[in-house]
Amino acid sequence: MEFSDADGGYKLTTRTTKQNSSLHVMARQVAKQLNDAGFTQRTFWEAMKVGFDIPNSEHSIKEVLQSLSGTLNGEEQTHKLNTKELQYLYEVFAHGMATSCGIEVIWPADEPPLIEEHEIA
Repeated sequence: MEFSDADGGYKLTTRTTKQNSSLHVMARQVAKQLNDAGFTQRTFWEAMKVGFDIPNSEHSIKEVLQSLSGTLNGEEQTHKLNTKELQYLYEVFAHGMATSCGIEVIWPADEPPLIEEHEIA
């Protein structure tokens, strides 16, 4: 959802309900993939530099996303992220999952977090 600001540029407002639902579906799918690949929270968090040994869950993935969001966006509460911030969080998380754990994270909705792509180094 966009609106024009006084300078004629566009600012992104909050994300859609579908995007919010997709975030939860993605976290649940990632938790299952991690568990299926033999990653416990300890091995997953060790890849992230912290952790202890319990199965991954939607909630534990959300905790990772919230921590990462605090670093990237200065806001840990993912429900407060706008579309652009949510996409950046997703892209960095997906890249980190691929490089650290060998797991591909796919956004589960027809609606992407945002159209434009960022370069993740």
